[in-house]
Amino acid sequence: MIEQLIKDKKYKKITNNVCHNSHLADDLHQEAILIIIEKKINFAEIRNLEHFFAAVVWRTWHSNKFKKKYINKNIEFWEWLDYEIEDESIEEIDFTVAYNFIDKNPKTEFEYYEINLFKIYLELGSLQKVARKTKIPYQTIFYDIKQIKDKLKLEHDKTRNQM
Repeated sequence: MIEQLIKDKKYKKITNNVCHNSHLADDLHQEAILIIIEKKINFAEIRNLEHFFAAVVWRTWHSNKFKKKYINKNIEFWEWLDYEIEDESIEEIDFTVAYNFIDKNPKTEFEYYEINLFKIYLELGSLQKVARKTKIPYQTIFYDIKQIKDKLKLEHDKTRNQM
């Protein structure tokens, strides 16, 4: 049964669905299987292995033990990647797109959320601090700020190519 959990693609898909295709999907999958092995589960008592595995994966993903082991170690690394600047000095970077985004009048509630989240992120300078201050889960902050940055980069590239 353990071999089936490791090799069968439907169990990998369950893991990806729980963590929304996170970069931690493989770690989550392996951790869930380790938990099942450590608990010495009697597979004869399990009626539906897929549902059982989905429950273990979901509990593992939302456990503090998993977050401490995998997510907290990666936070500093991912934030460091965000600040890496290639082939440009800080003086040569054009922040016009970011300023325009912050000063923009929001037309929808989502735009209002994005603008204010980005302002808080710029003010505090860390995804962890934003998560603590807003009480929004870190993964949500990480994803939303990444989306905002990607949007600003695209807009920056458009204006740069028009020149």
